[in-house]
Amino acid sequence: MEIALTPEEERVRDILISVASARNMIYYTELCRKAALKLDMGIPADRGKIGSILGNISSYEHELGHPLLSSVVVTVNGEQGDGFFKLAEGLGYGNWQKLKKGRRFEYDMMNKTHDFWAKYKAE
Repeated sequence: MEIALTPEEERVRDILISVASARNMIYYTELCRKAALKLDMGIPADRGKIGSILGNISSYEHELGHPLLSSVVVTVNGEQGDGFFKLAEGLGYGNWQKLKKGRRFEYDMMNKTHDFWAKYKAE
C-alpha cells in the first residue's frame, strides 16, 4: 500500500523532520501555527484534522521503515494524544491502551525518531 502525502502533509512533515533532527518536541498548537494550518486545538473537529494529518505522515514513515515521526508532537502536558497510540496499534506495535499506560513506548519512539533524523541530517 503506497501512501502519498498532500502538499499540506509534506509541509508538516518537513517541520517535524526539522524538530526531530534537533532532538526537540513541538506542541500541537505550535505545529499548527508553523505549518499555517489554521486549526484550533480547542475544537474537536480540528484536533481530528491534525490527527489525520499526523497519522498519514507516520503511516508514510512506517512504510519507509522509519520511526513514527509524529512521536515528536505533544500536548501542552508533554504527552502523546490517544490517536498516536491508536495509530501505533494499527501499525502492529501492540494494544494502544497498554502502549499508553506504560509511557515507555512514547519515549522509546521519540528517542528512535530523534536518533534517526539527527543521524540522517548529519549525513
